Amino acid sequence: MKEKILIVDIGNTAIELAIFEDNQISKFVGFFDLNKDLSNLELALKNCKNEKNIPEKGMIFSVVPHMNNKISKLIFKYFKFKISIFDWQKYELKNKDPKITEPIGADLIADIKSGEQIGGPCVIADCGTITKLLFLDDKSNFIGLSLLPGIEVLAKLFKTNTALLPETKDIGNLDSKFGLNTIDSMRHGILFSTISYIKNAFSEFDFENKKLIITGGNLKFIFNEFLDAIIDQNFTLKGMNILFNEVEKWN
Repeated sequence: MKEKILIVDIGNTAIELAIFEDNQISKFVGFFDLNKDLSNLELALKNCKNEKNIPEKGMIFSVVPHMNNKISKLIFKYFKFKISIFDWQKYELKNKDPKITEPIGADLIADIKSGEQIGGPCVIADCGTITKLLFLDDKSNFIGLSLLPGIEVLAKLFKTNTALLPETKDIGNLDSKFGLNTIDSMRHGILFSTISYIKNAFSEFDFENKKLIITGGNLKFIFNEFLDAIIDQNFTLKGMNILFNEVEKWN
């Protein structure tokens, strides 16, 4: 029987978990709001145990360090193993431009690893709390990054930075050339700016036969605008599984 590996992605606003077998997702455990859904996350872990879908080992990839211990304890409670924490600050990414000297975050490294599997040149648009564009050249080297506040962050900025504009929670999809009322105009601006940002960056990426890959929690708002792109909601999780296998070999 193949080992079951639990991969946990702790992002700024949400946690994703998946169980891998033979480097394929055998069960997507769920997508949970970081501040509201921890009880649902615990229920999902309990259900995995009841279904006898029990991982033997795993790894947490986190950009929110204070959550690591809390999630580790939940995993130990149901699966009885001490989960590893990926140390992105010590990880040496070899296929990058030498001018990039800062440590690269866990989620970005995972995207790069998944991008290597598809092969460059490519632009990876990871649409989460931050819309992140990662650029891989024709040799799959990571050569640069661009950041924009994410779709839901942009929606909140209207209310927090103006006296009268509301927060729009129902983003929807881009279905018109402009808005005809306040809420629709806000939605249009949020989506149009994000979509244009991705399209323009991809257009200006100076490589032939380049690919556009789109992933992330906010993928649902914009994927209809990218018919020729590679759409993969689990792209980052797959990269984390690649990293788990790599780090496991070192230990």
